Amino acid sequence: MMGVHIPQKTRSRRASGGARPTRRELHRVLVELGLLRGDITHVHWHIARRPVARVDFGSGGSVILKWLEDSELETDNESWALTLLDGLPLPVDLKLALPRLLGTSRDGRVQAFENIDNCVTWAECAASDSPSALAILGTTLADLHGLAVSELAARHRDRHVRFPIPSMSRLTPTEYSLGYGADFAEYATMMQSLDSHLAALRDKWTTSAYIHFDLRDDNVLFGARHPSVSIVDWELAGFGEPCYDVGSVVGQLLFHRIPTLRGNDSRALARALAAADRFLTAYRSRSGADDAWILRSLQFAGVFLLLTSLGRLEKVGSLGQVGHLCLLVGRHLVQRPDACHAAMLGPRSNA
Repeated sequence: MMGVHIPQKTRSRRASGGARPTRRELHRVLVELGLLRGDITHVHWHIARRPVARVDFGSGGSVILKWLEDSELETDNESWALTLLDGLPLPVDLKLALPRLLGTSRDGRVQAFENIDNCVTWAECAASDSPSALAILGTTLADLHGLAVSELAARHRDRHVRFPIPSMSRLTPTEYSLGYGADFAEYATMMQSLDSHLAALRDKWTTSAYIHFDLRDDNVLFGARHPSVSIVDWELAGFGEPCYDVGSVVGQLLFHRIPTLRGNDSRALARALAAADRFLTAYRSRSGADDAWILRSLQFAGVFLLLTSLGRLEKVGSLGQVGHLCLLVGRHLVQRPDACHAAMLGPRSNA
C-alpha cells in the first residue's frame, strides 16, 4: 500500500540495487538469449534498485540486461505491455520512444533490451528543461493516451491500474505505529486534510487510456545530440487515468526545482511552472485536452509530490526540508490547481 507501511517478512535488496552478477553469469545469460555478439569489452552498471548492466561488444553494439527482483517475477507486465503496444498501429514518434525487448531468460529473471544510444536521463539534463525535449515528451504522451484501447481495457481487467493513494481517513493505531519514519504522523495528518479532494479524484478515476504510470526522471531518456525521447521501465503500465501520467511529468518538473527553494531562489518555482507550461502546451495541442482536463492533471501533479514525500520517509526515515516542501506544494496543487494554472500562464513571456 502506498499510504500505509506493511512490514515484509524478508528484507529486499531494493535499496542497495542487489548483488551484481559476475562476468561469467553475464556470459551465460547472453549465450542463453542468443545475444553474445563477440567479446565483451566493457560492462557499465547503471544506478538502479536492481542490477542493470549495459554490455558492450568488441564487434560493436551493446545490450541492456536487467535482473528482476523476486517480487517482480510474479508478473510479466513489462513484457506484456511492450508486446501489446508493438501490436498496435503506433505513430512514428511513439514507436521510436518505446524500448525494444530482445528476450527473457528461461527462468524469467533477466530481461534483455536493445541499448538506446546517445541519450541522457531526465535527471541528468533536468536543469536545462529543454523546450524541444519537453515538447516531444508532451506529444509522445498524447499519442500514447490517444491509442484506441477501450476494447482491450474491457478484455484485460487484470491489467487495470488503480488510484495510487488509498484513503487514510481511518488509520488504526497499529497502522500509525508501522508508518515509515518519525514524520509519518505529520504526513498522515496532511493526507487526511486532503481526503475529500483525493476522494473526488479517486471517484472519477478511469481506465480510458494505456498509461505508463511511473514517469520518474530516470525512466525518461532524452537525446544527447538531437531532440528525441525514450520511455523505459513499463513494469507498472496498464489501463488507467491519462491525467496521472501528465501530472507525474508536471510534478517531476516541480520536484527538480523544489530543492533550490531552500536557497531562497525566488524564481525557481516560476521557472518550473514555465517548463510545465511548455510541456502542457505541446500535450494539449496534440490531444485537444480542455481546461478542466488540465486542472485535473495539475491535481495529479500534487499527488505525485505527495507520493514523493512518502518515498523520502521510506528511504531516509524523515521528511527533511525537501519532503516538507513536497507536502506543501503537493497540497496546494491538489486543493487549488486553478491558482497554479494561473501562475503558469504568467511567466510565459519570460520562459
